Formats: sequence, C-alpha cells, structure tokens
Amino acid sequence: MLVFTIDSPPIAQPRQRQRVIKVNGKHTATNYLPASHPVNGFKAIARAACRQAYDGAPLTGPVSVGFEFVFARPKAITYKTKPMLSRPHYGKPDCDNLMKSVLDALNGVLWADDAQVCEWFGFKRIGDGYEKPRVILTVREIPPRTASAHEGG
Repeated sequence: MLVFTIDSPPIAQPRQRQRVIKVNGKHTATNYLPASHPVNGFKAIARAACRQAYDGAPLTGPVSVGFEFVFARPKAITYKTKPMLSRPHYGKPDCDNLMKSVLDALNGVLWADDAQVCEWFGFKRIGDGYEKPRVILTVREIPPRTASAHEGG
C-alpha cells in the first residue's frame, strides 16, 4: 500500500473545449485543453509528489485508489474564538472531476493507464482552521482472486 500527499489545492479536470480546424481542405472538430489552465500545474505537482513517494515501474494490474480532498477554509466560516472543525465539502467542484485530474496526472508514473483503477472512493472536506489544502492518496494493488471466490464455493 502506498500513501502520499499532493501539497496543492485540489483542481478539477475541466471539460475540453472544441474548435474547428481545416485539415487537408476539410473542416474537422478537435478537442483541446488550454495550456494556461491551472489543472496543468496541479498535474505537474501531483506527478512530482508521486515520484517522491514511489520510484518503481508503473503498476500493471488492477488498482484501488482512495482520495481525500482537503479544501481551504472560507473566510465566512473562519472564527477567532469558536472551534474550527473540519466539515464535509458538498459544493462544486464535483468529486468525480477532482478524481479525474489526479488519475490522468499519474498515468505512466504510478500506473500504466488509469483504466486499471477498478475500485475508488473519495471524500471532499473543508479543512479545520490549521490545515492546508491538499490531496491525500491511498493506493493499493488488488490481488488476483481464485475461481472459487467467484463461484461462491
């Protein structure tokens, strides 16, 4: 099992944009993500954090990944005298888009392809008064199962 932290505020994978270009005299629609989008910087930080924690070859079998996304505490719920406990973050960005940005970033670094991730769970929360925004990843390889486990006998 591997546990490591990405010390950066979580950034969701945005929807790709489309443009029409002319190729060989034909108009073709293409998808792209602007190079200046903040998710690109987040992915670079994620890859660097993974390389510090894991220096082996990319995993090739089935993988389980746990995500904990910690967001900065908004000023509206920052107090001087009351306790500032962590609380669930139930607004935007969507958890699946947050997971997608991390999964894409670690392609070829931690696993060969993010299609290998066959089990995942995630949690978004607002940090307590002293926590920095970050992403905590827990990754484990899923061992092969015997035929009897699938057949119930």
